[in-house]
Amino acid sequence: MFWHMKRWARRNSKYPLLAEWKTLDATGVLWDQRYWEQDLDAMLRFLGPTGQLAVLEMDLDNFKAVNDTLGHRAGDEALRLFFSVVRKVVNFKGDVYRRGGDEVLAFAPELDPTAARTLAEEIRAEVEAKFREWGAPKGLEKPPTTSVGLVLTSGGGKRDRVIVLMDQAQRQAKGEGKNRVVCAR
Repeated sequence: MFWHMKRWARRNSKYPLLAEWKTLDATGVLWDQRYWEQDLDAMLRFLGPTGQLAVLEMDLDNFKAVNDTLGHRAGDEALRLFFSVVRKVVNFKGDVYRRGGDEVLAFAPELDPTAARTLAEEIRAEVEAKFREWGAPKGLEKPPTTSVGLVLTSGGGKRDRVIVLMDQAQRQAKGEGKNRVVCAR
């Protein structure tokens, strides 16, 4: 029943149906990391073999330089900014989780491949723009960006396979020069 209600809430964003019922991570911005695996399983089951799910894995490129140059307080500020940007862009299209450290996952059900790629690119571009604004007055030579691994799967997909693909896609995005979206199927 919950996933039917979530679907309704995504389609009718003017009328939030569900109150926030999970615990947020320590920054108070994203769902805590303890939920994402069980929620991924539930979404894959709920969508069935014909439903589409976009899974995005991303983290901050050049994040270590923020901590090293500006200190950990600025690093915490950067994390909150990153998490807020991702959550704002995803909005009612899906759910966003902190996987740990600076790593974020987003699950966006019922997006076609074009809409999923557009969402991933919007996140990438918005993170780049916000961190350019944030880093300039702080004197950061290379402000953080994000590398996004995108997996498009049907509801009948297996969680472990999706996790392997999202990790590979995100590593490939970093390996190809960072600040990009790589899609795996």
